[in-house]
Amino acid sequence: MQYKKWKQTVQKYMWCPLLHDTVIGPFFFAETSVTANIYLDMLQSYAIPQMQHLQPTDIFQQDARARMFEHLAGVRLQGGYPQGY
Repeated sequence: MQYKKWKQTVQKYMWCPLLHDTVIGPFFFAETSVTANIYLDMLQSYAIPQMQHLQPTDIFQQDARARMFEHLAGVRLQGGYPQGY
């Protein structure tokens, strides 16, 4: 009888913005899949408070791959980033 061992890959998601003189994070998501609501919660509870000292000179910009988050995050982030996202 032959047995095969399968290595189970653990996939983790991390968020870590790099600015010219600042690193914020890293933030590791506990979830194995990051939905728009989970991402928005992270932005509101972790990211925006960490970046408050950078305003009003910073603009929040997402990577092009995050298109599915743009509408939800863009609408709900206005309070934290009134000057632009």
